[in-house]
Amino acid sequence: FLSRLLDVLIFLGSLIPAWAIGVVAGNVLVGFPVDKSGYPVPDIFGYFNPFALFSGCVSIIVFVLHGLMWLNLKLSGEALAHIRKSLGFVWALAAAFLLAAALWGAAGVTRAGGTVQAIPGLVVVVLGLVGTLVFFRGGKAGLGFVSRKLTIVGAVAAAALSLFPVVIPSKLDPANNITIASSAVTDSSLTVMLIIALIGVPLVAVYVILLYRTFRKAA
Repeated sequence: FLSRLLDVLIFLGSLIPAWAIGVVAGNVLVGFPVDKSGYPVPDIFGYFNPFALFSGCVSIIVFVLHGLMWLNLKLSGEALAHIRKSLGFVWALAAAFLLAAALWGAAGVTRAGGTVQAIPGLVVVVLGLVGTLVFFRGGKAGLGFVSRKLTIVGAVAAAALSLFPVVIPSKLDPANNITIASSAVTDSSLTVMLIIALIGVPLVAVYVILLYRTFRKAA
């Protein structure tokens, strides 16, 4: 019983964050109810709007495809054959959901005002998806995994570019948008954050490297 319970908890602990990332991203594109003071008005049910919920589903599928590409890189034998049977279907599903999200966003449901600005990111998404499928079918798992990463980078870049220079759009009034300039902090705060980053980022990098090397040996 305990083993099954832990399996369920691990599954939920992976599923919920993957879904939540997409929901938050969808809300950023749709806009938050930011008032004149620059603070969001509480609107719990408003955060679960259709576009945000769909973005959560897109996020799950993208992460599933990413995980399958990683397994395709690491596994062998019967397990690899099983993964490869699922990968093509999940790739098609991810491509369809990403296309639907892009078209839905371009239709005006979001507060993103720079559709043309997002083109470079969208191009990277397309190249990443095509590269993932081509390299997967060509038996080049490593390049396929790298192409999969490009899809994620491109999607994030497209969203950021479409909003620029807005950081958090307001769906109450565009005048309430939080922009790069309005959200900038003082030089002293930036200095403190730089010091923290210079200390923290190398530590995180060392941790990730050690973790990867440990699991690679275990595999």
